[in-house]
Amino acid sequence: GTYSYVLSNTSRVHEKAKISGHAVELVNSGDLLFLDSGTTILKLAEALVTRLESGELTDLVIITNSLLNYEKLAKYGKVILIGGEVRLSRRDTCGQLAENALRALHMHKSFFGADAVHPDKGLMTTDEWTHRMNDIVGKNSEKVFVLVDSEKFGKSSLMTYCALDGVDLIITDDGLSEDEVMSYRAKGAHVEVVPMAGLS
Repeated sequence: GTYSYVLSNTSRVHEKAKISGHAVELVNSGDLLFLDSGTTILKLAEALVTRLESGELTDLVIITNSLLNYEKLAKYGKVILIGGEVRLSRRDTCGQLAENALRALHMHKSFFGADAVHPDKGLMTTDEWTHRMNDIVGKNSEKVFVLVDSEKFGKSSLMTYCALDGVDLIITDDGLSEDEVMSYRAKGAHVEVVPMAGLS
């Protein structure tokens, strides 16, 4: 089916919050970040807001193509919203203008979602524009982190945007068996599993 922001945003909220709560620990003050427009990354934006409000993080520069990330983060620091064609279904921008802007920028850390994580095809997305943007951002980033809930593993989607071993870390919840995690690691994926039990 087609991607629906509204549907995706209500699914597996607990897992997404845990994953993003773990991912926010990878951010340091002064970082230049890229945040993509997926629902899991929106949870990361919310976790960043909490840290910025409390003063735990300062001086972030956040680059994003997500209108929602921009709205959440703009009042807490420098946010560069990438221009381009607006996709209301994803609440983001894409296209040639967006790609040109991203080619000119350097990021310390980039955070992507994924629509599927396949053992052979790697990290996958449902649309070509996201694939192209992630490719450009990945090349211009020192570190790339993928936040994806365990339900998306073993699935397939339209296009591969990166090989399993092409990112620094894939962060997921504990819905995968030990064997599944080991099989992905054997293929070169750096998988970190965030336990869902206990306090966040």
